[in-house]
Amino acid sequence: MLRQIALALLLAVLGLPASQTLSTTARQQALTTVTGTAFAVDLAGLLLTAFHVVDGAREISVTCPGSSPAGASVLTIAPLVDLAVLRVNAVQFRDYLPLNRDVNQTLGQRVFTIGFPAPDMLGTEPKYTEGTIAALSGPGGDASYLQISVPVQPGNSGGPLLDESGRVVGVVVAGASAARFLRATGALPQNVNWAVKAAFAVPLLERAMPAGPAADREHAIAKAMTSTCLVRSSVPRNETVQTATSPEALSGLAQVQFVQPNTKRTGTSVVTKIAVRNVSSGPIAGLTVTETWYDKGGNRLTSGKGVVEGLLQPGQSATITIATRFDSRMSTNNWNFSHANGQVNPIKVQ
Repeated sequence: MLRQIALALLLAVLGLPASQTLSTTARQQALTTVTGTAFAVDLAGLLLTAFHVVDGAREISVTCPGSSPAGASVLTIAPLVDLAVLRVNAVQFRDYLPLNRDVNQTLGQRVFTIGFPAPDMLGTEPKYTEGTIAALSGPGGDASYLQISVPVQPGNSGGPLLDESGRVVGVVVAGASAARFLRATGALPQNVNWAVKAAFAVPLLERAMPAGPAADREHAIAKAMTSTCLVRSSVPRNETVQTATSPEALSGLAQVQFVQPNTKRTGTSVVTKIAVRNVSSGPIAGLTVTETWYDKGGNRLTSGKGVVEGLLQPGQSATITIATRFDSRMSTNNWNFSHANGQVNPIKVQ
């Protein structure tokens, strides 16, 4: 779960979907508090953040510098690019962050972020980190992402990625999974993180006011520090969300969210391998898999929904092989997924 900075508002959020290269995990039981970062995009209370920070939230609270916690609600979402727009109530903003709507950034360009990484451990003061744009695309060549060397931690997700003039060039959403990267390459990732390009947020923010750049870098940082806010969301889930990473997923084959079928056993079912094939059309960055928890009676604690609608485009279909481990027992299942008639339909292949 990585999310961070924003000029006007930042949401501190813990938890997020993990992916083979885009890693993010969120452990949730009953009402779990997720923290992240969000930032103001106008003076009327609109905030931009990462979708996974507020996905399924029953309550959202935003705390800005110099003000008490205030309630917020979700206005619009774009799950495919992990973005969400919030409206916060009873908070007056003195400033907000302008979006850089140019999709074409520069390799090696200096950028920075401000956010709320692990606020319960590191405190609720906004944290500053900086780096450069390391690549103009994400995993599998996905053009909606920027790869960045800016250090980010859980809680930075949803924060703004800013250029030297204080304009938002991206929204921090994910970082490389150290464990998976180590298994795949034999080395630990060094500041391999991703941000969604700001241009992809423009359709969500047509009402946002235009704003000019800061006079210089010093003023850009000062504006961001005084405009950031800590956000906490209460999520009623008993599950661990993971974005699985496999060579097939990284090559841009398909993306679906999958909940393990009920096996009527006590414990946790862990996904060990995912393979994607027979994708009808369209690239997707990775798979989002949910570990399924069971109570002592063997009843599944997660929802019964097999696939989250919208991740698979209308008309798309794919075959996914999922290998799982329950204690020491291994199992492998093949599933056919198709998006038709407004919903995603999983069909198990025996």
